[in-house]
Order: sequence, then structure tokens, then C-alpha cells
Amino acid sequence: MVESSGMNPESAQHWRTDFLAPVVESLRTEGAATLARGESWSKAAGPFMVCASPVT
Repeated sequence: MVESSGMNPESAQHWRTDFLAPVVESLRTEGAATLARGESWSKAAGPFMVCASPVT
């Protein structure tokens, strides 16, 4: 999706490094633990927001 957005390579790398990577890493660590406890989890990095809820 980032490649097809029309962003130049520097902007695409900035998006991945500064916005996407922190949210993905948090989901793998704190998010996974929170969801395993049956709770909802959310994280924001700049304009990027992710929310997750456990499947019941």
C-alpha cells in the first residue's frame, strides 16, 4: 500500500520507521499480552491508530 501511495522513497521509509514500526512492535508485545487477558488494546503513532479487541 505504501509503495502504491505515490510517496517518494524517503517519505515511505519515514512512514515505516516512525509510525508503523512502533505500533507493530507494541502490538507484538504489550498488545498481545493485553488481548490474551481478554482486554482491548490501542496504540497511536502520529496519524496512525490501531485498536484491537479479543475475539470472544
